[in-house]
Amino acid sequence: MNLFQSLKSLKYKKKSGSVSGSISKLIALTVSAAVLIQSGYVYAAVGNEPTVNSYSAAQNGQAVINNLKYTDMSKAAYDLKDAVYQNGALDLLKGFGNTQFNPNGTVSREMALYLAYMAANRVQDITALGQALNAARPAGQKKTNLQAVLYDGSLQLAANEGLITPQELVNALNADQSTLAAGDFRRGSAAQRQEFGTWLAKALMLPPAYESQELFNNFTDWNSTVAENVPYIEAILQNNIMSGDGNGKFNPTKAVTREEAARVLKNAENIILPLKNMEKRTATIEDIQKTNDTSKGYRIDYTSFIVRNSDGLLDELITETRYQSPTTTSNEQTGKVQASFKTEIPVFKDGTITNSLSLKKGDRLEYIVGSEDKIIRYARVLSNSGEMSYVAAIVNSVGTAGRTINYTPLTQTIKYPDQAISNPVKKTANGNIVYENHSYSNNILNAITKAPVDMTSIKPEMVVVVGIQQNVVKEIAPVTVKKAREAGLTSGIVEENNPQLGYLSMYKADGSGPLELSALRIFNYDDPNSVEVYKNHQPADLEDIEPGDTVFVRIDDTGAVSSISSVDNYSVRYGKVISRKINSITVETDKGVLQYNTDGVNVIKSGKLSKLTQLKDGDRVKLLVNEAPNLTRLKEIIIESGDKLVANIYKGNFKSYNNLSNQIVLSDPWVFRKGTWVKDEAEPMKTLKLDEDFTAYFGGNAQPVKNLNKYLNGSVVYLVSESDYGNNENVVMANFTNDLEVPYNDRVYTAGANKFTLQQAQTSISYDNGTIVVKDGRLVQGSSVTADDYTYVVANRDADSGTLVAGVVAIEKRAGTDTLQLFRGRISGIDEYKSVTLQSYSKLNGVNWDFANTPVTFTLNSNTRITDTDGIVGQGDFNSYNGATTFKNRTVYVLSDGTNAVEISTAPYGNVNITGTVITASGATYDDEGKLLTQPTALELRNVKYYNTSTKLYANMADSKFNLLANSFIIKNNVRIQPSELKKGDKVRVLKKDTAVTGDAYIVIVEE
Repeated sequence: MNLFQSLKSLKYKKKSGSVSGSISKLIALTVSAAVLIQSGYVYAAVGNEPTVNSYSAAQNGQAVINNLKYTDMSKAAYDLKDAVYQNGALDLLKGFGNTQFNPNGTVSREMALYLAYMAANRVQDITALGQALNAARPAGQKKTNLQAVLYDGSLQLAANEGLITPQELVNALNADQSTLAAGDFRRGSAAQRQEFGTWLAKALMLPPAYESQELFNNFTDWNSTVAENVPYIEAILQNNIMSGDGNGKFNPTKAVTREEAARVLKNAENIILPLKNMEKRTATIEDIQKTNDTSKGYRIDYTSFIVRNSDGLLDELITETRYQSPTTTSNEQTGKVQASFKTEIPVFKDGTITNSLSLKKGDRLEYIVGSEDKIIRYARVLSNSGEMSYVAAIVNSVGTAGRTINYTPLTQTIKYPDQAISNPVKKTANGNIVYENHSYSNNILNAITKAPVDMTSIKPEMVVVVGIQQNVVKEIAPVTVKKAREAGLTSGIVEENNPQLGYLSMYKADGSGPLELSALRIFNYDDPNSVEVYKNHQPADLEDIEPGDTVFVRIDDTGAVSSISSVDNYSVRYGKVISRKINSITVETDKGVLQYNTDGVNVIKSGKLSKLTQLKDGDRVKLLVNEAPNLTRLKEIIIESGDKLVANIYKGNFKSYNNLSNQIVLSDPWVFRKGTWVKDEAEPMKTLKLDEDFTAYFGGNAQPVKNLNKYLNGSVVYLVSESDYGNNENVVMANFTNDLEVPYNDRVYTAGANKFTLQQAQTSISYDNGTIVVKDGRLVQGSSVTADDYTYVVANRDADSGTLVAGVVAIEKRAGTDTLQLFRGRISGIDEYKSVTLQSYSKLNGVNWDFANTPVTFTLNSNTRITDTDGIVGQGDFNSYNGATTFKNRTVYVLSDGTNAVEISTAPYGNVNITGTVITASGATYDDEGKLLTQPTALELRNVKYYNTSTKLYANMADSKFNLLANSFIIKNNVRIQPSELKKGDKVRVLKKDTAVTGDAYIVIVEE
């Protein structure tokens, strides 16, 4: 029993026994109080009310906080931060060290099993099994990393309990994972979503849902899941632990990211916490008291947070700081006093992980505590409000035993407890009466007189004013309802709101026409500044009321608007942009092809406000649409991240389609590169997986997949594939033809309905539903072809009519069509984070460097990339101070957009121009799944020529292989790209110091 509990038992024990017993207890209480007063330690309570539960902060609390201060989470969403911090505080999912969480990193299979068993509170089991495995190893092969031992234990336990097979365990424990075959179980490979979901369900002992499959079958990709996993995925879905992507897909084979793992564990907290002997509580801080105790010969500082829990009772949360005897300990270097023992609470507040010092009176908390050890593991501040909010309501029932009250709010909004209530109308939602259930404080007061209230006096059907603070009823007062007066309340849908001109016009709630409750469909504001306005139940301004909103309007005796409350009528639509015009977009959605006006619409890309020009045909978007009868208004366009970009365009002879593996096989495959078909020499027979949304066409007409083998065997087919989120390649569209092929490399002169004309060829080419059109790397419709587009066209000439029909249209930017320029010069000065100045410069002009003996200054911004011999340089290190690391007087390349520096590189000077065709970019490394780990380090070319400055002509040279440096520039379409983005068949120009067939490539420019 701690000191708080000791005093509590003295202070609140009921009196009994003789007078002498009472006197004895009084003396004992007096002595105890004297001791407490002498020590300075005072029992923490609000008034005379006792606390029910006492919880202590964790001894390692501050260490947990320090470990959770991830530097790569500052821009993460609030809910993701909460999930990451809570899981870290509960010792479920930690960072990588070096203050990195790496939310986009994938979760390996061994980690997924470890997380599942940690969530199930099986840490002792996996520790014992891991240590047993390690003990059996020879001395030189024993693992010294604790996490590796725990992973081993997780794998062994998973095999024991049937989560993985015995053979998979053998593969996982193979010391040399590189010797495993392609289909073997690799412990370090990324876990699929279906694997993680199944393992978690089994570890948490969720009953598999064998009969109820409706929820899972709502996802279009359910058949991609291994059959035996389906009941467990269904159980996970039914418990709201995992969900779909919002586009009707579960993505069972997609790799699990650390962000997803954090969210999944957070979603499962209702199951995980009881297994870990923990519980989540909510409360509001009513008082903070600081005391100290010196009775033991050293000082202990206590901070007690007195909180009102959701049951209306008081709890206390205690932190402790202890200083050693005889005085204190101190830092030997700074001399500052330091604690020898300190407990702390990891607190998530205002988007930041911090400690208990951030907690204030009025903070509403959600905190996780041990059910048995009474230790606080984590707290989140939900809100802070010292103000009482008042609601007019009709009482339904009062439960005095559990201190609960159930009521129905009225439609009338009130701000003060003594505000008049007239014509009470019960609040409804979707045609149903609203019922709200709240706990009330055991010190509940009258909202008007502030006197204590006997809740047995509050009867059903009473009209009351309820005072709510942090979701607990603190005040209540019965009120007398005044007679309803004319004027009153009306509702409808906003047609137009114009506070400047002082009017509001509305439709009926069903959108059928002007309102009947007033002779006018237009309502006036006498004084817009005096109108009480609420939007989505929050105080707002009149300007926040928008067309399409559902509104409730109170009209005063003069017929003017006195108060107004509105809610959004927004719907979410997902789709793919078909075309974008000056003031409209056309989008293919699940509701069909829809067109929206874009005037005044917000465009969000990568979480930031952007411009409509950033929206490209083929982009996948989320639309926020205000939909009401007689009104459809686009509010916001969110360009979804993780674009599905076109991976390749193929041509070949169709051999077969396998409906079991959902794969298509081509013979004699070719890949489309810069208007040219490049032979796929590595695979004479190409096998490609079809996307779930795959469509096939012949002659512009859609063909069922079942007809491909039957009618189109041996036909020439064009295929287009996209990269999914796991970087896998899936064919999304096929265009079959038996007609002759005619290629074009040209510019679109005019574009019309179902056809376009090429500028140089002066040829009209039509397109149909089967035409593969790629623009800005996205698969789009033929209507996206516009005048001045640079395009490669593969047309097919109809044998009967001679008409040219496009089989493939690839619209790409061309080198030299934009404004980026390449400069080289010596740095004379750097204004950190702002600008860099070259004392003189040369500008690349074709094959020549044009020199100018004059300074030039380029602006730096957050997107400017700086590379040195060792790789990327932070802008904080890019300075002109005197010292070994200064950039002053160093010669650099500057890739600029006008006066804005796009990239700065210290690569050496290259004045020899060499052209050639890319054979391959070599030297890259890949993981077991074929994903890129490191970039290529060399570039291999054929058809190589160098520019002879004497003859002004290009001369042939042998096939070449050049090194790519960490600070080499590779430019394509006036954008810097990675070496891995170079494709076989790309025609490039290389700048280097000599004409040797080997050496370093300083600049690589993709010209075609």
